[in-house]
Amino acid sequence: MADDIYIKLVRNEKKNAPEQPDWVGPPNQDSPPDKDWRVGVKIGETWHNQAGWDDESGMITIRLRANDRSKSGSSGGGTPSFAPKKDYAKPSYYAKR
Repeated sequence: MADDIYIKLVRNEKKNAPEQPDWVGPPNQDSPPDKDWRVGVKIGETWHNQAGWDDESGMITIRLRANDRSKSGSSGGGTPSFAPKKDYAKPSYYAKR
C-alpha cells in the first residue's frame, strides 16, 4: 500500500508571462520579509517544488521537480550552476615573473 502525497497549490498572483505557472506552492511563513519562499512537498527524503498550469479543457497539469539545494546560493552550499569551474590552479604572483 502506497502512502498518500498531498500537494498544496495557490493561485500565482505574481504571474507575468505565459510560461510561468498558474499555480504555485503556498508561501512559507518562515521566509525572510525580502524573500518569496514557497512550501514544497517532501517525498521520502527529497523535497520537491510544485507548480501547476491551467489547460484549455479546464484541467490543471501539475509538475513536481526535485529541489536541488546544491544549486542554490542561499541554502545547502555547493557551486551555483552558473559559476565557471576552473580545472587549473591560478599561478601565484611570483610564477608570472
